[in-house]
Amino acid sequence: MIKKRSLHVIFGGLTICILFCFNSIYCSMKCSSKLKLNWGIKLPDGYIEIYEKKKEKNFISVEGRYHIYEYDDISEVKEALEWRAGKNEDFEDSMLQSLEELNISKRYFPDFTGNYKYYVAEKTNLSKLYIIFAEKFKIINIVEKFS
Repeated sequence: MIKKRSLHVIFGGLTICILFCFNSIYCSMKCSSKLKLNWGIKLPDGYIEIYEKKKEKNFISVEGRYHIYEYDDISEVKEALEWRAGKNEDFEDSMLQSLEELNISKRYFPDFTGNYKYYVAEKTNLSKLYIIFAEKFKIINIVEKFS
């Protein structure tokens, strides 16, 4: 009886340690690596991360993430995705709603007044990815919203 209980405690402790290790490794990955893992998207390296925030559901899952990258050279960024050009109010509304749900300060919201390109992806589990590319400012805003 005592041996069984000890085994359960040891097994439970090891399971928690393993989950914690995997979560730590995943959290320490660069956002661009997470985009590749979660969405199959590869953004070019060579960016400076201006802002980053994540909202966690619990200690092993994330509700969403927001990143702002600045690039010196945008030539590879232009080719990285199949960007859509032109103003899209539905995209803007959805992205802003996601930013508000993630409790992002308005000062970090993207500027929709100028020209921009955008990219949207959605998974069957209703997780969404919004990327806006302000070519003039060499800035990319990335919102990942997980359901």
